[in-house]
Amino acid sequence: MRIVRANKAAHQFLQVKFGELNGRHCYEVFIGSSSPCPGCPLLETLQDMNPHSTIITHEKLGRIFQVSSAIISAENKDDLHLVHIARDITDQKKLEEDLRQSQKMEAVGILAGGIAHDFNNILSAILGFSSLAKRNLPPGSTASDDIEQIITSGKRAAALVQQILDLSRKTKQTLQAVEPHLIVQEVMQMLRSTLPSSIEMEIDIDPDCGTIMADSTRMHQVVLNLCTNAFHAMQNEKGTLRVTLSREQRRAKDGAENSGAPVPFIVLSVSDTGYGMSPETAAHIFDPYFTTKIRGDGTGLGLALVHGIVDQCRGFIEVESEPGKGSTFRVFIPSLQKDSVSLKKQKTQDFMLSGTERILVVDDEPLLVRINTRYLEGYGYDVTGVTDSREALEKVRAEPKRFDLIVTDQTMPGLTGSELAKAVLEVAPDMPIILCTGHSSVTSAEDASGMGIKRYVYKPVEGDALIRAVRTVLDER
Repeated sequence: MRIVRANKAAHQFLQVKFGELNGRHCYEVFIGSSSPCPGCPLLETLQDMNPHSTIITHEKLGRIFQVSSAIISAENKDDLHLVHIARDITDQKKLEEDLRQSQKMEAVGILAGGIAHDFNNILSAILGFSSLAKRNLPPGSTASDDIEQIITSGKRAAALVQQILDLSRKTKQTLQAVEPHLIVQEVMQMLRSTLPSSIEMEIDIDPDCGTIMADSTRMHQVVLNLCTNAFHAMQNEKGTLRVTLSREQRRAKDGAENSGAPVPFIVLSVSDTGYGMSPETAAHIFDPYFTTKIRGDGTGLGLALVHGIVDQCRGFIEVESEPGKGSTFRVFIPSLQKDSVSLKKQKTQDFMLSGTERILVVDDEPLLVRINTRYLEGYGYDVTGVTDSREALEKVRAEPKRFDLIVTDQTMPGLTGSELAKAVLEVAPDMPIILCTGHSSVTSAEDASGMGIKRYVYKPVEGDALIRAVRTVLDER
């Protein structure tokens, strides 16, 4: 195992002058050891005189090599000459790992898509009946507070399913004008009741900081993920979680598309007094599956999700961290110039959600038909509920002007929601239709709009959200 000759690449890689390797043992120059490398194929070749190959990870160099050996001359067993080839395959292995991660994400997406519909139907029932029960309880009562915790947990479960779908598929957010201070306040209120009392919370939210174009559900996930990560970064469940929301002027080079003049951003800052991060760790925190938690305690998906959501909002993230001194995440999202005009208009409309129109509710899940019927009837609407999409179509064909609006599920036996909508619009071209879905790989929001469907709503649909969608569609007729 003593080097007789080494090529130019070996001298360059080991950073020695030509000829300095001759006469030295290969394991000495390769890993600085006094004995052969574990698993070296040359040892096997010496045993059976056949070529051998294996993959060896060089820990000190942080590189991966495919190492091969073969006999090139053997006048006798005491005078063997072998060729020993070490090929750096680090980049190839990284590509293979990236491919495996991509395939894993695809598998997760297929799994999530398969369960999303049924799972969101279950969550819709939990959230719907919980909300109905809460309405009949005195505000502030123990039972009312307990049901509110059920509703909060149900929303978190729905967000988890959506998080997996978002990461495994390129889904677009439904961007609209939202007030981020309301979202942050909601998350912080929830965290106060779930985080241990040993975590001190410092909250500074500017209610007049402005509005942003975002998806309210996704922004909820951003705040929750950042705060949850901050909590996990603090040892022994002790420390300080500081959350601020403010307005700040930043120049275009920091994220805006216009010229170099300062523009307004809404800034969410989440700080912790945890163990912090090294620059090497901070460089990878937004990579999918990257996590500093022990195996089984974290998925490494949270910050990747946060980065994707913020990027789609045309924002950016700054991270400050130092080992032993905690971390600060600052999320910058462009502020709308006309902040609250449309929101104030929407709030005034929220007081006018009732109506007397005739609505057909279609869903193959009887519990959801029951929930939506009760919600709509509670606001004065005349509701007909069916669990068979084919029966719904026959009712419309029999009396095309009987209903003023149809609210239908997408994934159903017989006719899907989009198929039902297409058939209904052939009979009643002016019929407004709201399509509800937990997940559909067949019909997207863009497809639905192109078919003439007025609204595309994701499950689980909260009762108030359904009422607002119904009223908006009816008013747009």
